[in-house]
Amino acid sequence: MSKATRLVKSFYKLLFPIVILLFAAVAASSIWLIHETARPSAANYLVTPEKYGQLSARGAKVTEEKWTNRDGSSARGWLLRGAQDA
Repeated sequence: MSKATRLVKSFYKLLFPIVILLFAAVAASSIWLIHETARPSAANYLVTPEKYGQLSARGAKVTEEKWTNRDGSSARGWLLRGAQDA
């Protein structure tokens, strides 16, 4: 076996574990990122509808509504009602 062939084999043996670790790190971070973005954490509003009504120029009448979706999951949101007969 020539010295060049042994050198190439030893070089591959040196880099192969690093390549495997890099691949595992990229795979693990990808799975973690997908998990975190697919299931956002529930958080309270920083601004509530009452506070928004006080901050708005015309004192908007905003209410917080909750409803059930077709798939049975619950949802919530704000409802800004328009003017009467508008």
